[in-house]
Amino acid sequence: IRVSMAESGQEASGTSVWGVGTDEELATGLSLAAGLEMARIGVAVIHGAAFSVLDRPVLALGSSASGKSTLALAALAAGGAVVSDDSLAIRRDGSAAIEATAFRDDMWIRPSSAGILECAGVFASADGRTATEGRLKVSRDENPGRFTRSLSPREIWLVKVATGQRDCRVRHVSVADSLSTLMRSAWWFGFLSRSRRAYAMVLEILRPLVETRATWEVELGRRLLEAPEAEIRSVLLQTVRG
Repeated sequence: IRVSMAESGQEASGTSVWGVGTDEELATGLSLAAGLEMARIGVAVIHGAAFSVLDRPVLALGSSASGKSTLALAALAAGGAVVSDDSLAIRRDGSAAIEATAFRDDMWIRPSSAGILECAGVFASADGRTATEGRLKVSRDENPGRFTRSLSPREIWLVKVATGQRDCRVRHVSVADSLSTLMRSAWWFGFLSRSRRAYAMVLEILRPLVETRATWEVELGRRLLEAPEAEIRSVLLQTVRG
């Protein structure tokens, strides 16, 4: 397995052997090996979104369907730029500098979030709808200048949908809770939690992120769908005041 990060010029290689019986098991094994090699060069892949709005770079974490893609589109509607709405490579250079880089190029938007596409001024491919999930693909190529390759997050948002309320709500989250959520968002977390060495490598990469950035729990109310630009600006103001 050989993994290279072109931007940093770093490279790592190694050999791992699994007993596999299916193509899916083989793919999983190769993915785990790649993840380990990436951790060795200081890169952790996480399930999260990253965007910048009002010159404030944000890392958003949450489970599937928690609203990360909706927030990313709201950031675009407010004049911001998006790195990714799903997969990120987190890297630090040994100092306080921490970078979130897109690990997947395109965004896949659920129909429930598709109404923000027009507000955000982005375009979904006509053939981007998959047969299995019915999602819309928002391509970087179709939206030049709306996406950025990487950013250094200044704050972390733990996102969840709260359909029973109209407005978004924000509260501060402790470092311990933030780190726990961030580690659980790491790809192959189930594997990492069974390997002390792998867990320690990823922890070393991610811990400085929560120790040097404020974390907020953001409950997404219905108004984010109705007025994405106004509501995401409101959330930013709440975190700044907090």
